[in-house]
Amino acid sequence: APATHDCPVPGKGRWVDPQTWVLEFDRAIPAGIACEVTLGEQLLTIRGAAITGSRAFPIDAGGPSVRAVLAGGSYSGIEEDQIFLIATNAAADRASVGQYGYCAVDGIGEKIPLDVLPATTTAEILTGLGNNDWERQDFLSAAGLPAQVPAAGADRTAWLSRIIAAKCRRPLPPGRDMALVWDARIGQANAPARTAGRDQRFDYSVRAAFTGRAPAVTSLHTSKTGHQQRKYSEHAGCEPHTAALCMCTCSQLCAVLCSRKLGRRMCKLPT
Repeated sequence: APATHDCPVPGKGRWVDPQTWVLEFDRAIPAGIACEVTLGEQLLTIRGAAITGSRAFPIDAGGPSVRAVLAGGSYSGIEEDQIFLIATNAAADRASVGQYGYCAVDGIGEKIPLDVLPATTTAEILTGLGNNDWERQDFLSAAGLPAQVPAAGADRTAWLSRIIAAKCRRPLPPGRDMALVWDARIGQANAPARTAGRDQRFDYSVRAAFTGRAPAVTSLHTSKTGHQQRKYSEHAGCEPHTAALCMCTCSQLCAVLCSRKLGRRMCKLPT
């Protein structure tokens, strides 16, 4: 072969024309790997002359970059205190993620730092979603990780090291656009000098502010069939112990308000 390499992934070389030799690796070189391709001493030009110039060519797979981000409810808007699961191609240095990663919010001129959460948070969230959750499946597939969380041992530690759970340091304003930014200066675990090398930005919209109203019952009357019918008014005073008609922008929160705050007997959501 006209050249050799010391990369940890096997590869095959081939000539595509009299001047171009291609080395094709069997699979992608893992992140964090630096290796070198070296021309052989026997390599000559067509005329038999020695090759001059550089004979060694470095290959650097770079530091940790983001493969996938999981943010629950991202299609309908993320939460004000959203937790992001960030999957990388190599374990990132958690301290540098907290130092350089940030949230950028439309209309706010400053960067909001990221708080890196314990590794157990990652396992709790993914386990809670269940194996059949399609967002979880898509996230782990894009991350290049096994679909099942390893039970224990080194495999579990390595699996969890590839996913970082983080959140913006302060609540996000409702109805704003924001971005999770993976800064180029974020370093690799156990080798923080090996950095991501480029910024990555992931855009989201924060859900709109919750609004709701609970019209009070103003009168009751009995129909011919014997059923009680209620009339509601948005302008009447609130009667906390009577039945309420809950009108909310968030159906789940509406159900909670009706059942816990309003002495629920009936809850009708807007259609």
